[in-house]
Amino acid sequence: MLALVEWLYQWTIVAVSWTAVVCLVVLLPMLVSRRLRVYGAVGLVYASYVFGFGCWVYSVEVAYKTLGLFWTLFGLGCFGVGVLPVALLGAIIQSRWDGVLNLIAAVALIAIPRLVGMYVIYKHSKRLEGDLPASTPGVPLELGATVDGWPAEITLRDLDHSIVIDGDDMPPGLVIEEARRFQAATERERQAGDEATARLFEARVAQYQAAFDAWAPQDPELARYLRGEPYQEATPTTPVVVTAPETWPTGLQARAREAVIHAEGADRPALVVWDMARRFRQTAQQFRELAATEEGVSQAAREAEAAFYEKQAARWQQPFEAWARQDPEVARYLQGDPD
Repeated sequence: MLALVEWLYQWTIVAVSWTAVVCLVVLLPMLVSRRLRVYGAVGLVYASYVFGFGCWVYSVEVAYKTLGLFWTLFGLGCFGVGVLPVALLGAIIQSRWDGVLNLIAAVALIAIPRLVGMYVIYKHSKRLEGDLPASTPGVPLELGATVDGWPAEITLRDLDHSIVIDGDDMPPGLVIEEARRFQAATERERQAGDEATARLFEARVAQYQAAFDAWAPQDPELARYLRGEPYQEATPTTPVVVTAPETWPTGLQARAREAVIHAEGADRPALVVWDMARRFRQTAQQFRELAATEEGVSQAAREAEAAFYEKQAARWQQPFEAWARQDPEVARYLQGDPD
């Protein structure tokens, strides 16, 4: 066994020596460069594992020569690392002070590169977090606020959804905001010439954007709002036009103005309920027409948006139809049917 340990130790000395040269000549100078610093730090952490293996082999040799096979196996049985204190104890008992110093130096050779590398990586990650710019406009900071004509309730719907990113549930508004921040950071780092950091940010942009795009069909209207698109493109704003001819009795017009339907949790004018159903149907038709001109992912997205607006139209159409059976004449008047 001693011959095997000595043979392994000789080759380990070669590996440790070359690793030390690489650390001194390549990795440490890389820490000076802002662009290469993180790569040098990662290299130091990996180098510490080579030094650790060399320390372990040297500890096995010292433990075997000073305390024998039993205590060497005992140290190896303590999760492998127990051989180091066994070797240190054996060197002290045998008064091999050069072995004690070598073991201490080997531990230092493990700890110093690893601590330096991990510290640099930590500082680099904190710098990346601290350098992220504020979000670009598009997501309101105050829930319930009215932005660019969008109704206040659209901001509150953000709290009803969640997207899983790295194991955490995040509201869609926060996901798209993080994507914007990482995109701005990507452009800034690229302008500064730090392509490595820019690619790290770019990967995060792709991750957040892909998660947001996968969620978007669940609530296309909210997705369009969070992307910063204008309200007019998301919901039709065509005013209500009642096309009833003048032959309708005057009293019927008054009844139409007074008609009330319970829809979406509240009593609403019948004219508003009918108009909401009509507007959502128009929007669904617009997306159906767009889907017919596209293909692939874009077509599927348009179809999903059309289906969403059709469901919204049905939510308003159903209470209107239920009420229409009570006063079909006024219902026909509101729909613009001729007398």
